[in-house]
Amino acid sequence: MGGFSKVDITSLVIALIGIVLWQVTKNPVVALYFAILANFTGFVPTLIKTYKLPHTEIYMFFLMDTFAGLFSLMAVKAWTPEQISYPIYILLINLVEVLLVIRPRISSKLSMN
Repeated sequence: MGGFSKVDITSLVIALIGIVLWQVTKNPVVALYFAILANFTGFVPTLIKTYKLPHTEIYMFFLMDTFAGLFSLMAVKAWTPEQISYPIYILLINLVEVLLVIRPRISSKLSMN
């Protein structure tokens, strides 16, 4: 839960590189994908921690972000990769986190049947 493991440091370095490339590039589409890469690599330690210790997270926070991604996607007028990639990313990454948090509850209910 926080610290300086190899995964934490690697994720931080990749995220920082993504942020720098996002800021340096003159192409907004390339910048968008670097921003998504930076966000994803920064999120990897959270995914790992939640997989190992799901009780340390509150699923409602990530569920609200999942709906934010869904509503953003619904507001898109021009369905181009540039317009839909970030809302889809936000929807999916947060949905994965929700599933990781509630996974123990689902598996305990399934084992009771």
